Amino acid sequence: MVDESEKQISPADRASGGPEISASENYTVLAGARVPDFDLGKIRAYAVRDERGAKENLVARICPPEAMPRLQNVGQVRNLTEASLLRPLDYSTVTWPGIDGSSTALIFARPMHGTLMSADDTTINPMHPDEITRCLLGPAVLTLGYMSQRSVTHRAIRPDNIYWDGLMKTSVQLGDCLSTGPAMMQPVLFESIESGMTPPVGRGPGTIADDFYALGVTTLILSLGRVTLQGLSPEEIVREKLRHGSFAALMEGERPPSACVSFCAVCCQMTRITAGGWSSWNNGSVVGNGPQSRRFEPVLCRGPSGLTGRITPTTGCWRTRSAAT
Repeated sequence: MVDESEKQISPADRASGGPEISASENYTVLAGARVPDFDLGKIRAYAVRDERGAKENLVARICPPEAMPRLQNVGQVRNLTEASLLRPLDYSTVTWPGIDGSSTALIFARPMHGTLMSADDTTINPMHPDEITRCLLGPAVLTLGYMSQRSVTHRAIRPDNIYWDGLMKTSVQLGDCLSTGPAMMQPVLFESIESGMTPPVGRGPGTIADDFYALGVTTLILSLGRVTLQGLSPEEIVREKLRHGSFAALMEGERPPSACVSFCAVCCQMTRITAGGWSSWNNGSVVGNGPQSRRFEPVLCRGPSGLTGRITPTTGCWRTRSAAT
């Protein structure tokens, strides 16, 4: 399958007809140069010209008022320079043709590669556990740790919003988390039972546990090579999770590689973890190993009643430890 997001916007596209909308003194959005593979649902993407003459490949998402972009978090996310995260270069309020009211233009440097899966994919070649641990979990857990330190959650972790990164696709970059309200476009599959029962517009920023839940589901899908619970309505997905528990329901009778089971299982329990659950994980559990494993900093996770634990990626393993509040 052709990786559409690797295609550069041609000069002809940039010069195509349509108005030019000034987003700031540095950036102009080209309304005649659509970038459809960077659309986010009904949020449309367009090429951007850097008025300072920079040759970087830029793109803007035009967020209508009903998208409720997380503008209050733009500064926090933009300053996460150490994170593997798609960060906005700038944003501006614009009047966009065909959209009533003021819209928001969020401007990004276009990712080098495409996403792990497209929004339309339901199957892929399963990823090897070592690749999942090295390329996905390492940078993702580290990024969530940085975000947690800034008191901001992602709330949009899923395979079609995680981009391959690096010249040889040896890492990943978490996608946009600002163009809509938190979890507004997140499928119920990637939400905890409690959040999945809430209307998308009211899910709220949640906690880092919600992001780890989504990361656990993403890991499960990539290890199995398919999106589970296909063909079910959001209500039916929630019902299956209530009946069998999230992890069992999501597996649908299959079992991911043993190296991924522990991480997926604990992520799917995080928002409902009990003291006994944390205790059972106190000594840690292996999720990945091998000579290419790397060391990352621990990530603090808070459960109900102030209970605190740590998911700690160490050399060759991922550990969940109890910790004093």
